[in-house]
Amino acid sequence: MLARLAVPWLVALGLAWAIPAGAGPLDADASQLHFVSIKQDHLAETHRFRHLDGHLYPSGRAEVTIDLASVATGIRVRDRRMRDKLFAVERHPRAHLTTQVDLEALKELAPGESARREIRSELRLHGRTQPVRAKVTVARRADGGFRVTSRAPVVLNARDFGLAPGVAILRRLAGLDRISYAVPVTFTLAFAGPR
Repeated sequence: MLARLAVPWLVALGLAWAIPAGAGPLDADASQLHFVSIKQDHLAETHRFRHLDGHLYPSGRAEVTIDLASVATGIRVRDRRMRDKLFAVERHPRAHLTTQVDLEALKELAPGESARREIRSELRLHGRTQPVRAKVTVARRADGGFRVTSRAPVVLNARDFGLAPGVAILRRLAGLDRISYAVPVTFTLAFAGPR
């Protein structure tokens, strides 16, 4: 009888050991993604997306989904224009980032410890996929998960994602001479530990 009761617990314990530390869902409350728009050559404004989702899997594959309709610039009319004219959220509601994390190399980090890494990802935005490289700091969380923070801005080019026509529309609507296609992006992505 005791042996029969112990078997499920041993199986569960074995599965727990098989899942690498750090594999878990994105902690949306502890995560953030900001981008900067540069207008008239010298005016920079910081914006963000309010809703992020994602997961770090036991294989080390990490996925992050950005709800483009959640863009927040601090000005409602600008939010609406970005949703409708730039991102075209009715056809392209989300952006997707995928990457591979070497969990084995990070498993020795104690809570609070961090390591510097360079990660290669793919970003799918507005129907186009482009490679993205980022220098990051990876820190172990108290729950066994990880926090990944950009060490320097990642500069995306709006033209690479077919967003140039939308930028032109925004420029015209705002009465501006120039809006830069270069878009610096910074982020903190927090993945909870295994559950």
